[in-house]
Amino acid sequence: MTWVPKSNPFNHPQWVRPGCRVFLVGYYGYGNFGDGWLRLIAIRWLTQQGIGSIACLWPKSRYDKGIQYVNRWSMWAVIRAVWASDGIVYAGGSVFQDRTSRRSVWYYAAILCLARCLNRPVWLWGQGLGPLTSSSRWLLTRVAPRQLMVDCRDAESYQLACRLWPHAQCEHGDDLSSLDGCPMPIPSVASSSPVFGLSVRRGCPAAVFSWCQAQGSVQMIQTQESYESDLVCDLNAYLGCTHSDTILDWPAVSKALAGVQGVVSMRYHVLVVAHRLGIRCMGVSSDPKIQSFCMAHGYPWVSDIDVSCAKLEAAWRTQ
Repeated sequence: MTWVPKSNPFNHPQWVRPGCRVFLVGYYGYGNFGDGWLRLIAIRWLTQQGIGSIACLWPKSRYDKGIQYVNRWSMWAVIRAVWASDGIVYAGGSVFQDRTSRRSVWYYAAILCLARCLNRPVWLWGQGLGPLTSSSRWLLTRVAPRQLMVDCRDAESYQLACRLWPHAQCEHGDDLSSLDGCPMPIPSVASSSPVFGLSVRRGCPAAVFSWCQAQGSVQMIQTQESYESDLVCDLNAYLGCTHSDTILDWPAVSKALAGVQGVVSMRYHVLVVAHRLGIRCMGVSSDPKIQSFCMAHGYPWVSDIDVSCAKLEAAWRTQ
């Protein structure tokens, strides 16, 4: 079945209208497939709405294809970008979580606080929220701008948003990737043994790799240039494979997953891609967003805490 992108699964705030100036905020510019994909989708959609100008948070200042990229490490550059905008859009991803680092919450909360001080509206668009510690929750309740609209990509994030910001307009929407089209599902390729695509994070349990290897051949899927490249290179060296190119667009996705019969992933958007391409997948993570996605689409899921080959086998065979 061909994937049909949704034309408009989101109710955008009234201030997002032709001619307005938008400051786009997210974890962009670090060679991450998911965040890079969502940034391009957001820019394309905003441009189609006739937005007057778009500024985007980035590791360094630059100007490219009509977009002003703002140095995220320059306090004054960020302040100027918020001041010059008519509103701020946090497009996709899950920047409000402290599972990987508490610095993420504090950084993006600071921009929320700046929007509050400068009286700029904020749209959290297609966001995943959490997990959050009690201190992070306390912080986010204190910095919420007066005009806040929250569109969450899953039920757990929506419930958390309603608790954090009871006076905001909160909605249960979808992931931004629902706005994008994709190629036809990849046809299965007959082979003597199954080929499993594996997408990992740092700290990947050895049992995950061992189980995939026991199923047949393993094809590493690299979706983060700097963060996971060393781990992927080490695993490729062990497998005797060549270097895996970082997946940054649909052609790279098709190349990486050609001939793959199953995907095991610790990353959310790799699961989304596999689902969209008609490849059976399994999530391995304690992250609620991955559990929620797998349960919603009928895929097996195993926590990466105390995982074993037996648990992976049972999950794959029983669901």
